[in-house]
Amino acid sequence: MARLRRLVAVEMALLDAAAVIAAWGAMVLVEALVVSLVWRQEFSAAWELVLPRRLAAVLAIAGLAPVSLVVVGWWRVACLARDGARVAERALAIVGAVAMGALALGVSTGRHFASWSARGPFLAVLLAIGAAAGALLVPRVATLVRRPTWLCLLGVAVLVAGWLTDAFVLPRLYPAFHVAMFVSTLLGGALAALAIRSVSTRPSPMGRVLGVLVGAAVLACAIRAPSAAGGVGRGSKNRIIIV
Repeated sequence: MARLRRLVAVEMALLDAAAVIAAWGAMVLVEALVVSLVWRQEFSAAWELVLPRRLAAVLAIAGLAPVSLVVVGWWRVACLARDGARVAERALAIVGAVAMGALALGVSTGRHFASWSARGPFLAVLLAIGAAAGALLVPRVATLVRRPTWLCLLGVAVLVAGWLTDAFVLPRLYPAFHVAMFVSTLLGGALAALAIRSVSTRPSPMGRVLGVLVGAAVLACAIRAPSAAGGVGRGSKNRIIIV
């Protein structure tokens, strides 16, 4: 019986990861559509609209597939912290502190933070904020799994805010800041996908079919990734557009 429960838990985690990958793939395609409409003047021919979209989708899905497993794993940790597991709370606090510490180091490279008398307190404050967010905020977010609609709306809000901030705030400045916004965008999409998946508490035939389809898509993208990377390398304009 215990073995069966473990197998079901593993299957549910894999289906959650498949849902996250599907959400990220949809985000890539939507972004490509937005870029082709809003920045159409950057393209000189119709094929340039299609090629970056295909290349970006293949590379993104192949590269992000393993990350989906990490996200689902930490979501399970967040759910344990929600249920009062102290070890899970401490783990989230450490991850939050490390993430905010990396962000603090990345955005404090200017002249205003040339002295550690200014950079040190800034780093300490962000470390504390990250630890508090990991231990207190993330478990509260996990409680929304009982209200999937609210969790989905939160995920979409984080996704849109992260994308717009990355696109229009501090362009070409502070790479660490834009990496943080990129991660926020991915996490927002993952939350929305997990909210939709939370409606089902056990593997369903439809969920299994979708999981197999996503797995096949990931395998196909992994096989095509080298040729897609070569396609990016053959044109500087393609590289600029994808970035």
